[in-house]
Amino acid sequence: ENLRKPVYAPDQVIDFHKACRGDAARPLGNDSVGTNCPVAMVERSSCAAQCNSGGIANGTFVCLASKLRLKSVCPGQDSLTIGDKVLFTLATVASACPSSERLRTIVAKALEVSRDKVDGVFCDVGEEVPLSEDDARLAGQPTANAVTIGGELNSDAAGAHDVQLRVAQLPDSKVPVGNRFANALKSALDYMGSVEKLHKPVYAPDQVIDFHKACRGDAARPLGNDSVGTNCPVAMVERSSCAAQCNSGGIANGTFVCLASKLRLKSVCPGQDSLTIGDKVLFTLATVASACPSSERLRTIVAK
Repeated sequence: ENLRKPVYAPDQVIDFHKACRGDAARPLGNDSVGTNCPVAMVERSSCAAQCNSGGIANGTFVCLASKLRLKSVCPGQDSLTIGDKVLFTLATVASACPSSERLRTIVAKALEVSRDKVDGVFCDVGEEVPLSEDDARLAGQPTANAVTIGGELNSDAAGAHDVQLRVAQLPDSKVPVGNRFANALKSALDYMGSVEKLHKPVYAPDQVIDFHKACRGDAARPLGNDSVGTNCPVAMVERSSCAAQCNSGGIANGTFVCLASKLRLKSVCPGQDSLTIGDKVLFTLATVASACPSSERLRTIVAK
């Protein structure tokens, strides 16, 4: 039965977002001298790095669902890649958060994109939430936690609309994208409730996709008794190369190269010294680990 007529209540709170801490924004790049971010940033507001050279920063910080997102860079002699991004933020109730690496894989598989297209993933645990009797039985505990999940999809302008449409399906378990996402999360956790979006996917053009600090070219050490230094600049941009300089006026063997912010390879003016020349394939990987194995053990692991 109807206990009362529907009540019209004007001017009520529909949504609420805490301000982001703009003073927590950390600009990148060796030309950065701070940001123009206010201490408190309102939802959807943006700000950027400030450049010592007076130039305009690449990329912006944005306050989205009460979290400061994206990067802003004054590169100077550092290197960066610019592209478009689609940002998402989801909410659920869960027993815990999956690791960032596992979450990145889950998002990539749900959207059927390569893992390197998924960036900036996070999972933040919020307040404790009491569960219903049925959910508590499934979870094996009376409470769980409010969880916020988010990330970014790297895209280009032409494909951004399609990415937005697919990302919008993540909270919907009735469609293939959302079903893959929900099932993967549930298999990773003891308990997870339904997923809801905190905002529509946000398209952010001209953002920082990749960033590499310059290599220290002045750290290059040439080999060989005919070497008299190098032609390396003090700061080397990503993928640039340089070489030893030879006292005899000859051409050095081999080059130094700046790769993933690290100076690699050797360059030699042998003179009366001996050397062997051949081809190399270089790789650089990243992971999260408790420690590094020794160089000798790592060499054996790679070889096997």
